[in-house]
Amino acid sequence: GLSLAFLVVLWMSGSPAASAQTLVINELLASNQAANVDEDNEASDWIELYNAGSVAVNLAGYTITDAANDPAQWTFPAVTLAPRAYLLVWASGKDRANPASLHTNFKLGAGGEFLGLYSPTGEVVDSFTFGPQTVDVSFGRLPDGSANFAFMQTPTPAAANRGDAPAEVTLTFSQPQGVYQGNVTVAMATNHPEGEIRYTLNGNEPWAQSALYSQPLTFSRVTVLRARVFVQGEAKTSIASRTYIVNDNPQLPIIAIATAPANFWDPDIGIYVNPFGEGDDWERPVDVAFIENGVTQFAAPAGIRIHGNSSRVDAKKSLRLYFRSDYGQSYLNYRVFPQKTLSTFKRLVLYAPSGDQASGSSTFTMIDDALTHSVWHEVGGIISAFRPVALYLNNEYWGLYWIRERIDDEYIIGNFGITDMDLHRAQWGTSEPELREGDAVFWDETFGFFERNDLRVPANYEQVKNRYVHIENFTDYHIMNIFGANWDWPHNNLDRFHDRAGDPRWRWIMWDTGAAWRHASPDHPTLTWATRDEVRTDLKFNDDESLLWSTFMLRRLLQNSEYRQFFINRFADLMNTTLASRNVESHLNQLLAMMMPEIERELTRWGLEDHSLWERNINAVRNFIYERPAYQREQIMEKFGLSGMATVTILPPEGEGSVTLNTITPGNLPWQGEYFRGVPITVRANPSPGYAFQQWNDPSLPAQPEISINLSRDIELQAIFTTESDTFFLSTPVISAVTTNSATIEWRTNKPALAQVEYGATTAYGQQTPWSATYTTNHKVTLSSLSAETLYHFRVRNRDREDNEIMSADSMFTTRAVSPLRVAARVEIDLHNEWEFFACRVFNQSEAANITAVVLTTQDEYAFDLFRNGRSFIVTPDVGENNDDVTAREVTLTFAGQGLPPGASDENGEDNDLDWQAHAMQITVHFSDGNVLSGAAVNVGDSDDGNPNLWAVDLLLEGGAALGKREAESAQTASLPTEFALEPNYPNPFNASTLWRIDLLESGQLRAVIYNLQGQKVVDVAEQRRPAGQHAMRWDGKNAAGQQVSSGVYLLRLIFEAESGARQMVTRRLILLR
Repeated sequence: GLSLAFLVVLWMSGSPAASAQTLVINELLASNQAANVDEDNEASDWIELYNAGSVAVNLAGYTITDAANDPAQWTFPAVTLAPRAYLLVWASGKDRANPASLHTNFKLGAGGEFLGLYSPTGEVVDSFTFGPQTVDVSFGRLPDGSANFAFMQTPTPAAANRGDAPAEVTLTFSQPQGVYQGNVTVAMATNHPEGEIRYTLNGNEPWAQSALYSQPLTFSRVTVLRARVFVQGEAKTSIASRTYIVNDNPQLPIIAIATAPANFWDPDIGIYVNPFGEGDDWERPVDVAFIENGVTQFAAPAGIRIHGNSSRVDAKKSLRLYFRSDYGQSYLNYRVFPQKTLSTFKRLVLYAPSGDQASGSSTFTMIDDALTHSVWHEVGGIISAFRPVALYLNNEYWGLYWIRERIDDEYIIGNFGITDMDLHRAQWGTSEPELREGDAVFWDETFGFFERNDLRVPANYEQVKNRYVHIENFTDYHIMNIFGANWDWPHNNLDRFHDRAGDPRWRWIMWDTGAAWRHASPDHPTLTWATRDEVRTDLKFNDDESLLWSTFMLRRLLQNSEYRQFFINRFADLMNTTLASRNVESHLNQLLAMMMPEIERELTRWGLEDHSLWERNINAVRNFIYERPAYQREQIMEKFGLSGMATVTILPPEGEGSVTLNTITPGNLPWQGEYFRGVPITVRANPSPGYAFQQWNDPSLPAQPEISINLSRDIELQAIFTTESDTFFLSTPVISAVTTNSATIEWRTNKPALAQVEYGATTAYGQQTPWSATYTTNHKVTLSSLSAETLYHFRVRNRDREDNEIMSADSMFTTRAVSPLRVAARVEIDLHNEWEFFACRVFNQSEAANITAVVLTTQDEYAFDLFRNGRSFIVTPDVGENNDDVTAREVTLTFAGQGLPPGASDENGEDNDLDWQAHAMQITVHFSDGNVLSGAAVNVGDSDDGNPNLWAVDLLLEGGAALGKREAESAQTASLPTEFALEPNYPNPFNASTLWRIDLLESGQLRAVIYNLQGQKVVDVAEQRRPAGQHAMRWDGKNAAGQQVSSGVYLLRLIFEAESGARQMVTRRLILLR
């Protein structure tokens, strides 16, 4: 079969309100160095709003965002924008709502990003994506309020925009950077008639005397290509870096770093050969790119330093990336980590786990620190997010690294929104912290309170809880390190912070636990180590008095009986849930699945001959996970003088409700956990709405919803709930069976009722299911035709027989991402006299993907679309209107997909239905494997109602093919869209032309316009009235003058004004490669 890769780059903006759009984002400056300053005398980024209407607008409740998935990122206060007036909003990240000087809680990315303005009801007022920006050059609408965008050499904050932008010199590449098997040939081009392209292939920055580009370059190995356009010796573009990973086989997402070799290896200035150099003087410029699934997800200029302490001497070093306006991009704007929704980063760490890698340790796994963070993240712990990558440094594979958040002020700002902070890291041998941010005044106060006050006194403990220590965070942080046997702690690798303007309590951040999980044996007495009050060289050979400060706070807290009970019970809760062996092993297996495909290459890169050593070390971690709980329980009993364990069983309740045990609420009942005898546990019954707690199953227990039980034996607990009254209520909706395009919602009511679900991309919902037809107490609704990898809001509504209605609170779910495509079969179609299908065989994988393959002809294009809803179409470009007969031509269609085609029941395609939709077209269809098995011809013309006929080709395993009109199904009901939609264009990237399909719910005026990234209109593709139905359009890569445009990224903006008055606007990103 043939191999075919589909690259789909998708970008969508929201739809504005149906009313005329008068409020717009008019201008922005995303790289402000000297254009203007805010009230703090700082050159902050800014956004300008413009009221193009004749009525003043009160912005109270309006929101603005640079994250499309977070429309309410920053909210405007009550400030009025007069007609034809401008409003300057600083995008500084300072989060100030003073009408005299507004500051958002985000900054703009000079590398380009989304920007959206939303009404108080969540509707899109204005949104667009801007491209890379230039220092002190603004980008905006020209003239004010228009649809035309341009760069402005002279920014005009809070004033009319003026067009004085110079012509932009471009540099384009014929092939995107990425992974290639076999040689790859790359051509470069510039739009400047006198431009010379100078390039290098070793990472050096190109200058006027570098190699002159004259013909395409062919690469057969990993190569970094860096190029720049010069005119008469003067650089006219910034340096463009592309890394081509040729005939190499990385198994992880890729970080590619391009930099002059001297920046790393020069004996005087190289950071890798001078690893102990720190600070600005030891930061070097690089270009960094992140490539995943064959697509460059981000590419940005940055600075780089060596990261770490003792690990700086290792052959494989950790690195730190800095994004600064000095390099051209103040922030990286990309959601790097799947564990978090953060999409703005100032610094990132490329982490080679200290003491836990093949180049420096015989017990290495490269997974220990990530395992701690993964487990603690499950209970809401404060972690440095992580993901493994394959690192390429110029032309060399540099091994398996972990991208990590750096723990610094930007980390606190991004994760907590705290801008005024103290952030400390412990220093070896002293209680005086390393100050990352702020000062030590409040820390000295905190430590002094512990030194001067007896925490056995309840009032003193209350002061600790309310002012000095976030008890839950502190406790979980210590339990995680103790259970994991992290012996290189707490005197080291300890980070903490507190909010100087809000909640003052200290919180602890997990970092560098590479000494956990198997570096010590499963019986390591870490609890003793973390609570010692004297030097214990038997536990650590270099222990001394100067390290004892690090155990002081936990020791003093454990003197308080209330905290001691909380600490022991929380330890037990976690060992019964998050730290249970099977759960920790599940985290381990998930991490192994991420990194295992790359581990062989890592071991080879760093010269480890015995590759089985890593597997043995992983097995040691696995053994630790299963052996540690028993030792840990023994050590807790020994430490606190406890007599043994008791099993607590939580039974399913009578009635509706749940049971909370200490700090956990077990879900799958019956449930069992091990707890310490002599330590009282707290149990609370939680009735569901409409129910009341009646009693416990054990009559000796108080008939109260919350009780304390001092365990002396095993115990079974069951809560008994009774209906509270005749009140109409519903249970919390539960999401199940979420796929790429559907989700099932289930819930119960205490009375028979009808049901309906409202859903949509925002809390305005916008879509709803029909009311159910029957009254029932068990409700189950499946939402279909959803978009993949999309966050949906929903709420459920019930109506009983007395017409009483109740409604749930807002809930959310995210549909699954479409699985990567895999080539499955090849189909050839000959349109001279007949269509012949060859080798109709597809592999039965997990699910069908939403793909589009295009049949290219000399005049028109026809799209073969395979959809998840089980129907496929061949669509003429103007289906729904009267067209001339389609002329027979020779074409080839490659059919690729993961999973069975819609309707197919096995890998041979039995009962596979394909629907042809066309106008005035005679089709003769034959299926053949070299000998024609069966064939049929039919005239497909317009139906009586003006809609296309729908025909089916049924491929039988043995019996050939038959062509005929589908029974009991009209084209109207089969093909009329259920919602407005713009399908992804194909191909994308494209060379000759690209095609897209539009679904229209009703008739109206349809306009398709192509813009470049500077916001300038390239061409109107179409502007005409279209009926309801499915339509297809094509762009041939030409501008309004009929000239071929250069390679680059373009925006397709589709505007549809329905006859009903509804208005839709959608934008797609198109990639043209010449």
